[in-house]
Amino acid sequence: MLSEFFYKRREKKALKKFFETSLGKSLVTHTSTYFNDFPRLSSLSQEGKDRIITDLYQKIFDISQASNPLLALREALAEYVISHASYQVMCLTEADLEDGKFLDSPYISGQIYKHISNLADCNEELGKIKWEYPEVTDEELISYCNTRSLIMNYCVNGLNLVRFEFNDFSKNKDWFKPFVKSMLICEEAQLRESIKMPSLLPDEFDALKHSSFMNAVINGCENPLYEWEKQWDEEVCS
Repeated sequence: MLSEFFYKRREKKALKKFFETSLGKSLVTHTSTYFNDFPRLSSLSQEGKDRIITDLYQKIFDISQASNPLLALREALAEYVISHASYQVMCLTEADLEDGKFLDSPYISGQIYKHISNLADCNEELGKIKWEYPEVTDEELISYCNTRSLIMNYCVNGLNLVRFEFNDFSKNKDWFKPFVKSMLICEEAQLRESIKMPSLLPDEFDALKHSSFMNAVINGCENPLYEWEKQWDEEVCS
């Protein structure tokens, strides 16, 4: 019992010290912005908010304790980006693309949400929701994807703050946004294939080429964008 008391005390002291660092302060601001400024997150229960925030902070702690923290960071970031892309493509609308908030690409249509019911039949998570709640509407499924994509976006950008602490960026041609864009393109292509929609990509192997960007990220290449663009022609990478 006494040892548990001292452990919790040390843990609390370590957390206090962390939140006094520049990264700790940035993460506090980041969290406050997402959970105060976005109604979808501010309306969640306190228990739900705490779980999301704790999961991100635990991930950051695990990265710091890894034998190769940079590779652990890259793997965690890639995992969150892919999850975000999947939810985002399923709820992205044409209006979202028009307001300029999302990365511009002719291969990200903003039309997949119109087929959310069919997607739910091919998606384990959405399929389970339909099974548990047979009366769920398309609007509710789209809303769920919007919330999940925003949660993943919170995690992605939280880890992106950690990335800057590792000096893992390029001032001239950084890899982060192009990587997110490629994963969105890849997810749209995969979702279209799953519900027998025609592909928007000019070549049948383009989705595979975009997915290969992830290899450069998780393998720890100094600049994944440079390594990826070396492999493929300009039409694919633009």
